[in-house]
Amino acid sequence: MRPPRGGKKWIRPKADFILSRDQRRKVLEWIQRLMFPDGYAANLRRGVNLSTLRVLGMKSHDYHIWIERLLLAMVRGFVPENVWLVLAELSYFFRQLCAKELSRTVIDDLERAAPLLLCRLEKIFPPGFFLPMQHLILHLSNEARMTGPVQFHWCYPIERCLKVLRKKCRNKARIEASIAEASVLEEVSNFTTTYYAENLPSIHNPPPRYNAGENESNLSLFRGQLGSASASTTKVLQPEEWRSIMLYVLINLDEVEPYLG
Repeated sequence: MRPPRGGKKWIRPKADFILSRDQRRKVLEWIQRLMFPDGYAANLRRGVNLSTLRVLGMKSHDYHIWIERLLLAMVRGFVPENVWLVLAELSYFFRQLCAKELSRTVIDDLERAAPLLLCRLEKIFPPGFFLPMQHLILHLSNEARMTGPVQFHWCYPIERCLKVLRKKCRNKARIEASIAEASVLEEVSNFTTTYYAENLPSIHNPPPRYNAGENESNLSLFRGQLGSASASTTKVLQPEEWRSIMLYVLINLDEVEPYLG
């Protein structure tokens, strides 16, 4: 933007894809309220930092969830419609590419869409944004044609296996022997625990992940999935809080309705 008459400083306008501080804060507060299905993704709420307006500690799989599922809802209404449509096309591209099933027709469509998608991205983002990683979009569909669905050849199963092996290493001076010894011990213990009684927790009879049994309730208000079986915390209720909780329970219980009339 040209400087005003008599001025010496040029003004660089804000790009269309940049969010203001208030908008970023709203996005992060929205992320703090997100809840995913069990095993679907990591808990992104733990990495939200409202002081720096950043999300920290994200892994590669978290970025897949981010670009495939969260990006569209996150920036809708904060960026112009033409920018949002390009981001929606990018999200749909990766969602199709990383699907559990791939057909040759879909791969043909992805190969035709990839160059156009990059051209549309070049109209929005500056040249410094485009690294070899962005150019890789052109080759992903061809790689899927040669190797099949993505979940059979990406890095996440290998990384999970390496994490298990690292936990088994107790002696870093003898890494291979330490892992081999731990693997043999695990195999023996898994075999012997098959003969344990049913009431003893083991690899074949793991303890429940949720508070079940003595904490179950037959009341209509408390039915459904129970809380996680993690460590409990103590909270002292004030008299006003206790009265509010009791009033809420009594009003919303179906079993109390016959006594209200």
